[in-house]
Amino acid sequence: MMLELIGSRASLTWDFLASTLSIDGKPLDVPADLQRTWRVETDFIDAVRGKSGHGFSNSFAEANRYMIKMDALHRSAREGRIVRRSEYD
Repeated sequence: MMLELIGSRASLTWDFLASTLSIDGKPLDVPADLQRTWRVETDFIDAVRGKSGHGFSNSFAEANRYMIKMDALHRSAREGRIVRRSEYD
């Protein structure tokens, strides 16, 4: 499973299974101080509880945007296609 961001100047590929990043097909070394373990569930719970220091807001509107984004990511991976924001409007 991969996430690929394609821009006008470069593309970034994140291979989740191999835990690798590349820019335009060239491996990208991530400095150790910028690496962290999987924490999405912990970060989400902290955000819901309103814990400070995580850069999250616990407003309903922001939580709704977050859940739409997570749903789009899951649908994209499951269906193998781009899920557009307009599908949620």
